[in-house]
Amino acid sequence: MIRAEVTERGVSLAGAVAPGTFAYVDRDWLPAVSGEAPSLTVSTDGIVAWGDEARAPRGASDPDTTAARVLVSVARHAAAAVADLQPGSIEVIGSGLIAHLVRVLVRDDSGRSVEHPRAVVDATGDPMVIIDATRRVADLGTVVLVGEALGRRAELNSYADVHMRGLTLVGVAPPLQQPEYSVVRADEGPLMTWCHESLARVSSGTVVPPGSAWYAVTA
Repeated sequence: MIRAEVTERGVSLAGAVAPGTFAYVDRDWLPAVSGEAPSLTVSTDGIVAWGDEARAPRGASDPDTTAARVLVSVARHAAAAVADLQPGSIEVIGSGLIAHLVRVLVRDDSGRSVEHPRAVVDATGDPMVIIDATRRVADLGTVVLVGEALGRRAELNSYADVHMRGLTLVGVAPPLQQPEYSVVRADEGPLMTWCHESLARVSSGTVVPPGSAWYAVTA
């Protein structure tokens, strides 16, 4: 686990990153106050780990590409939950890599919030954002949760906020829980390119660039 230190200078990420291993952190996984930040670790020998889960993906590739493949898969599953809806009726909340990938996959490039979207995909994991999403989404709408909770809990009134309005809540499995996580489809080449271009490399303990979508932390 990586620890995020939030100060007036910004956010720094620090942790015991072994030589030859990279810890990848989505911008939306950064806590608002100092605390632990989830990370996807990839070693140069191809081992990928998320929490206690570790796997060796099919096909050899560099760590950055392997990490991107895993996160593209997470985003793909979030987008699949709203695949039957028209572009422009879906609001994606978040500023990190996964949020951007979902926006591309659902063809939402307007940058504008819909007043009563038919679906909301939340990549922040922020309880207040989730509660607000259930109240703004249209009746019979869908709320997709693809963010990291970071130990926070959303106190939903499941009857008034969800059941009475016929809402559907969809939870997306975390990294490495997607069965085809190492497979990138032929039409997803531009997504992989964007992943590489938006990655910021930081040494453990240094302040991260605020505008980057995700970070690779090294020792």
